Amino acid sequence: AAPASVGAVRALAKSAGGGGWRNRWKELARIKAKQAKNRKAPRGRKFRQSLLAESVIAARDVALPHDIEKQEQSGLPWRTVASIMVMRDPQLLELPEQWEIDWQKLSFKLDRDYRRRRYPEDVLEYTEDMEPEKNMPFLFPFNVTPEQQLTDADKRGDTKSLQRALTKPLYLIFKGKSGAWQFPQATHQDGEEIRATASRALGTVVGNSIRTHPGGNFPLGYWWYAYPEKRQQKMKAYGAKVFYLRATHLSGDVDIRIPDRVVDYAWVTPEELKDYFEEDLYAYLKHIL
Repeated sequence: AAPASVGAVRALAKSAGGGGWRNRWKELARIKAKQAKNRKAPRGRKFRQSLLAESVIAARDVALPHDIEKQEQSGLPWRTVASIMVMRDPQLLELPEQWEIDWQKLSFKLDRDYRRRRYPEDVLEYTEDMEPEKNMPFLFPFNVTPEQQLTDADKRGDTKSLQRALTKPLYLIFKGKSGAWQFPQATHQDGEEIRATASRALGTVVGNSIRTHPGGNFPLGYWWYAYPEKRQQKMKAYGAKVFYLRATHLSGDVDIRIPDRVVDYAWVTPEELKDYFEEDLYAYLKHIL
C-alpha cells in the first residue's frame, strides 16, 4: 500500500483527539528521523575531506583532557604561540568548465532570439548570424587553454616564486633547523595582543620585505602538541598551543633575515600543504584555510 501523505496523517490525528494528535505527530517525526538516519551520505571528495577534518577535531577534543592532566602533573606551563598564514590571493580566474560555457551560449542565444526588444536598435543591433563567440569574446574565452595560464615558474616547479599557480591562493611556509615545515610563528609575550605576536613572527623572519593586510584580530583556530621530555626541560614548557591568524599578501617577496633559523621557504597551494605537514595537522588546517 502507498504511504499516507502528511495531510492524511494530520487529518487522522486530529480526528483522534488532542492526545492522539500529538502522539501521531511524534510517531511521524520518529519515522522521518529514522529515514534521515538511514539515508546514504554522499561520498564525494569534499565530503571525505570534511569528514576527515571533523574526525581529527573530534579526536583532538577527546585527547585534550588527557593532555591537560599530563601537563598539570608535569608542573610545566603551556607555551602560547601565534602563527601567521600569509596568503597571496589568486591572480587569474579559473577557466569555466564546458557546462558553464554551454549555459552562457544558450543564455545569450535566448536573449538574442526572444528578448531583442529589451535594447534599442541604435544601441545593440541583432542579426541572424550573430554568435556569442564573435560578439562577446570577453565572456567566452574559447581561445584560452590551461597551458596558457602556466608561467615559467610553474614549468620549472619553482615553489619560491610568487608567479606560479596564478589561479589558486598561495601560502608562505618556512623550514626550520629541526627540519619541520611551519608557518611563521613567535612566542606570545605578556601584555601583547595575539595579532601583534603574529605580525612580529613575520617581521622577525622576513623583516619589512613583505607588506600584508591583517585578516582580523581573532584566530581562525589553534593546534596543540606536547614537547619531547628533553625539549620540555630545555624550553621549560610542557608543549605549545599554536593560534593561527591570517594575513593577505599585498606586495614584496621573501628576504630571509635569520638564516641560522630558517633553512628554506616556499609558496604553496592549500593542496600542496599535505606534502609538507603531518596528516592530522594538514586535515585541520584544510578545515580553517
